[in-house]
Amino acid sequence: MAKSLNSALPSILLLSVLSTHSLLEHTDVVVLLDNEAIYDICKKSLDIERPTYTNLNRLISQIISSLTTSLRFDGAINVDITEFQTNLVPYPRIHFMLSSYAPVISAAKAYHEQISVPEITNSVFEPSSMMAKCDPRHGKYMACCLMYRGVVVPKDVNAAVSNIKTKRTVQFVDWCPTGFKCGINYQPPTVVPGGDLAKVMRAVCMISNNTAVAEVFSHIDHKFDLIDTSPGVARDAFNTFFSETGSGKHVPRAIFVDLEGELPRIIEDFSIPNFTESFYLISERTFGDSRMVFGGSWGSTLALAYSQTHPDKVTGIVLRGIFLLRKKEIDWFYEGGAAAIFPDAWEPFRDLIPENERGCFLDAYKEIKL
Repeated sequence: MAKSLNSALPSILLLSVLSTHSLLEHTDVVVLLDNEAIYDICKKSLDIERPTYTNLNRLISQIISSLTTSLRFDGAINVDITEFQTNLVPYPRIHFMLSSYAPVISAAKAYHEQISVPEITNSVFEPSSMMAKCDPRHGKYMACCLMYRGVVVPKDVNAAVSNIKTKRTVQFVDWCPTGFKCGINYQPPTVVPGGDLAKVMRAVCMISNNTAVAEVFSHIDHKFDLIDTSPGVARDAFNTFFSETGSGKHVPRAIFVDLEGELPRIIEDFSIPNFTESFYLISERTFGDSRMVFGGSWGSTLALAYSQTHPDKVTGIVLRGIFLLRKKEIDWFYEGGAAAIFPDAWEPFRDLIPENERGCFLDAYKEIKL
């Protein structure tokens, strides 16, 4: 059994490399789930001596269920699945997310553990809760999404998040110091009867964008390098594996070399926690000592951050469409600003709402059933 498992590991590694390239180019958000990390969680938190794929899949199902809860149940603050990209991805290539879940406790321990909102919130930030093999303390958070389920009230969530912000082990990048997105759903998590996980009144799942995720790709890159340096015809053996699974021909080694080269680039993407510094390096090489900064929409935010960080390098600023999504800006835009700037577009937007309901257009449009 051990021999067959060990022989399968290189194939799993190779599939990881092959999928990484496609996931980088053709997806908007990727949530990493690492069998090795989940295996360790099952052993340490659930006291399962030899976890099986069934044990791993039951834990993974809690993550997947939490991601889609808002599509199926009502809550005080629902986080739609489409909001992950908006809130978690600052740059298209940096879309590989860490995931964690709490509480992960067995039925035998459920009566002795604290399962309060602060406790489970602290737990999802612990390295031992991460479902990928990396330590978030080695990097910085760009943003995180906390999805609570069950008996949870906004007051407790606000207190728990405020407490997290005071911890030195939870660091955010300079340009996004308050990158929290929280969701609350009234439906408590469901477990398999007689399964490993205890049934609890509340739980939280966190999806986060942390620069420490580079450790996962470094680990894959290192293992992939070992294939080339291993004795015998290891590389040909892996090529043959794909041939035997139905491709009909060997996978050319050039493809593997190209895919392997993608990993260091991803690692580099996640290794620069402060984007303003990366822009500084690029502009230094391109424009010399001074430059005019131009930015629009999200770019206007970056332009402002860059100008504040390096005022001596900026000769002027041109900003277009500054919209930082602060409440007063949203209120201004929907309650009169758009009417003054785009009157032709504003009228059909306004006319869909009855006159007696135009006190708040955002609330009115939420009630429209298209």
